[in-house]
Amino acid sequence: MRSVLKAWPVLLLVAGCGGGGSGGGDAGKTPDSGTGGVSLDDAAVDGATGDGAVGGAGGAGGGGGEGGTPSTEQPIDERCPDLQAGHFLLVGFPDRVDAYELHDFTASYFCKFLDLSGNGITHASAMARGSGDNGFFLVADTREGKGELHVFDANGNHVERRTGSVNLADLGGLWPKFSGDGFVAWSKANSNLYELDADGKFVGPWTPPEGVTSRLDRLTDLLFIRADAVVTTFADRAPKIFYWPNSPELPTEEVATANAVAAVITDAGTRLLISGEVGGAGNGFGVVLYKEVLSG
Repeated sequence: MRSVLKAWPVLLLVAGCGGGGSGGGDAGKTPDSGTGGVSLDDAAVDGATGDGAVGGAGGAGGGGGEGGTPSTEQPIDERCPDLQAGHFLLVGFPDRVDAYELHDFTASYFCKFLDLSGNGITHASAMARGSGDNGFFLVADTREGKGELHVFDANGNHVERRTGSVNLADLGGLWPKFSGDGFVAWSKANSNLYELDADGKFVGPWTPPEGVTSRLDRLTDLLFIRADAVVTTFADRAPKIFYWPNSPELPTEEVATANAVAAVITDAGTRLLISGEVGGAGNGFGVVLYKEVLSG
């Protein structure tokens, strides 16, 4: 199963998503509708652990649900039968992630890909995908003032639940690093960026390339375009590229504020697709496509 996540919680674009089994289920049915500071309560692990737990093969057992109670996750081969390799769109909700089949100009509901509520997750706030063809999914939730991360394997099975870090409470974003050796998280509570390792475990504050602080107020999205270049969008100002030597902001008259950024791979290079106030403040939201990244 191979997939590439682009955004959360609106639309998660998944390319080459496959796996699952056969049998009955709900296929085809309509779904129910900073200061850079860091607290020192490092995350603990709760749930199914052991060798190969993270990013494991399909069929891994579910970890603890809410309060450590047994998971009530419905098996993937029942809730998502006949899911084969292909292109799917993942749509994230606070209590589930649904898969949609892509058509020429539309998408139709296929199944529930991640059973979040069955694992005690009812207020998921961020999600990311690990590197590699069989990368695992990280889903962020908050319980009793502390952030927790749930790990799902590439086939949509719950693997484990990690809890215990107040730094990861109320996350507003979670993104894989360009190098594939970790993740970056953004806290809505204190506006700080934090680093997670390749297994999704808490490391500490993270500062963007050529940045001076881990705190970014009103951040809405983040995109690694190189190991040393990051594009950020904000709810109150123009997008900014953190890159040597001067980390430029895009002209305000082009995009005043923005809520999402995505990379578009073309024969001419990687381009940026940004959703925001196109043409300056007050002109309404639209989408703008920029030429090759770092081309000027």
